[in-house]
Amino acid sequence: MATDYDSLIPSSVAVNLLDVVQVTSAALALGTTLRMPEGLASLPVVSAMPVAGWVNPRFGGRKPATKVEWSSENIVPEELACALAIPSAFVDDAGFPVWDQVRPLIASAMAKVIDEALLFGNGEPASFPADGVAGATIDVTSTGDALAGIDEAMANLEGFGVVPDGIAAGPAIGTALRQLYRDLMVTPDAAPANQLYGLTVERGATWDPADGDAIVGDWNYLVIGIRQDIRFDLSDSAVLQDGTGAIIANAFQDDLVAMRAYMRLGAAIGKPFDPVSGGSHTAFQNVKWTA
Repeated sequence: MATDYDSLIPSSVAVNLLDVVQVTSAALALGTTLRMPEGLASLPVVSAMPVAGWVNPRFGGRKPATKVEWSSENIVPEELACALAIPSAFVDDAGFPVWDQVRPLIASAMAKVIDEALLFGNGEPASFPADGVAGATIDVTSTGDALAGIDEAMANLEGFGVVPDGIAAGPAIGTALRQLYRDLMVTPDAAPANQLYGLTVERGATWDPADGDAIVGDWNYLVIGIRQDIRFDLSDSAVLQDGTGAIIANAFQDDLVAMRAYMRLGAAIGKPFDPVSGGSHTAFQNVKWTA
């Protein structure tokens, strides 16, 4: 149902009742972000490590020759955007800062799209890692115990020489957090907030249960290039069109104020190099403990 703006214009407004719930991106919170000065960044990844050896100089020992090689992951910034329009009369007479409320709503909407793309590969641009972080995980651990499942995932990664540093999770992570409080026999206020086994827990702005209840990993290997932070522009003469090109709003003719919001970012997922085997391993593990 479309908004009935007339019914929303009050004589006075209790602004604290108009607060909106903001959500943030778990991928941005946990991953490594870098500033991109240009439209394309190449991320060097070591593919062959140098090897050292002992030398006996008293007998003319020769220093062993070795090499180091790099491959690269390209990060291409893609644009994420939206546009909307609100009647000018509503903006003028609402009695509260309309755009101050709209901006965090848009930021939350963008956070959801970012997590969908980077965590699960849903709707991601072609230059983003296919299937997201979930596509780079090893097999899902099935267990009836949330803490045991996370511990097993950490052990799997540590077996590859990977040191986990964070957990991205959906609503089910609350089970593990409450279980930790019980096991420690402390009140929730006394336990570390949003931490399990010393790892930071970030709840995703959106979550796909098909990919488990949590993703444990070394999030340094999710590299996110920020080319442009979120920008907001207002216009009283903009024309908004739908995907077919049909005009859905004419700000000048219909007395509207239009806002557009956009940002540009790209991403790449690296893999830890194993100097023993000369290969690489994933830095992430999916965990599932609910039925």
